[in-house]
Amino acid sequence: MLEGILAIQSGVNPRIVEEKLIAYLSPKEKIEFKNDTFEGNEVTENV
Repeated sequence: MLEGILAIQSGVNPRIVEEKLIAYLSPKEKIEFKNDTFEGNEVTENV
């Protein structure tokens, strides 16, 4: 999590930060994350 915070503060694109943080998830957690994302449960900015 600290790596994500530091990356955002450094100006790294949030999509890249997401990919870096996903690398720390277990295979099962990765599947759950992708399922939640594809079901439309992804957190998006307010438009």
